[in-house]
Amino acid sequence: MALLLLMIVAPVMAQTDTGTTINDFGAVYGSLAALVAAIPIVVEIIKKFITKMPSWAVQLLSWLVGIAMTMFGWWMHLGFLDGIPWYLALAYGFGASLAANGIADTGLVQWLVGLFGKKVTEKGK
Repeated sequence: MALLLLMIVAPVMAQTDTGTTINDFGAVYGSLAALVAAIPIVVEIIKKFITKMPSWAVQLLSWLVGIAMTMFGWWMHLGFLDGIPWYLALAYGFGASLAANGIADTGLVQWLVGLFGKKVTEKGK
């Protein structure tokens, strides 16, 4: 029965693919949630090249990748990082790393960074 179901469902699912690929590098920086989702993917790619890493090193690598990806996006003026000060981008990097490691969620990170962002805009006025 399962084999018959698989034979019916698999071809239907295969036909629903549009065949288009997204090559927009800035799409990762469309939101904090997209950045958080991209961090583990990059870490897994790096882990394939560096084998036999202890768990604490993988955790540290994940945090560094999150901060590096965020600061790169700020430097290149990508997505939501465009036009914000460097220290807010760094705060987003810490927050994205925390969220990617399951310590915080994106709503909490945005709220915390928003506390500092309001002070920046009030100073500018």
